[in-house]
Amino acid sequence: RLGMTLKIRGLKKYFGGIKALDDCSLEIEQGKITAVIGPNGSGKSTLFNTISNILTLDNGDISFNNKSLSKTKDFEVARLGISRTFQDVRLFKNLTIKDHLEIAMSKRDEELFSNLLVGEKVSIEKIKAVLELVGLEKSLDTYAVDLSYGQRKLLDLAVAIAKKHTVLMLDEPV
Repeated sequence: RLGMTLKIRGLKKYFGGIKALDDCSLEIEQGKITAVIGPNGSGKSTLFNTISNILTLDNGDISFNNKSLSKTKDFEVARLGISRTFQDVRLFKNLTIKDHLEIAMSKRDEELFSNLLVGEKVSIEKIKAVLELVGLEKSLDTYAVDLSYGQRKLLDLAVAIAKKHTVLMLDEPV
């Protein structure tokens, strides 16, 4: 039996009088694909944002490999192995496809300027393998601003996959 990776208990997140998450609980088992399905406005992105600690939860607990994430910063959550895409694509418009993937594959990915100036060299073969996996067939020197919306979504997915992770959360992947 595989161990539990992500546990969510009694999660609450309110925006004024609106209950975005109200007593949300779930367990995501290691090695399993789990889907969160619901209509627009049902709290799926809010759930991902609270897991990632982009939003602070109002009540409840989120633990990852038996470590509470309640006081963990968003970049530390990513460093622990939770990678994600966003509903609206978040890329650096003036960085290339190669730049994005080098930063994601770096062990120091939160140090943007260090990566751009000094940077760890990532093999082109690894970058091309991730791009092939998501089906993005563009030159590595293409800037994010020059990609279509669909291509930016694919690059966002490639970045999430390239980041070393145990949990991969896909928000509006299609």
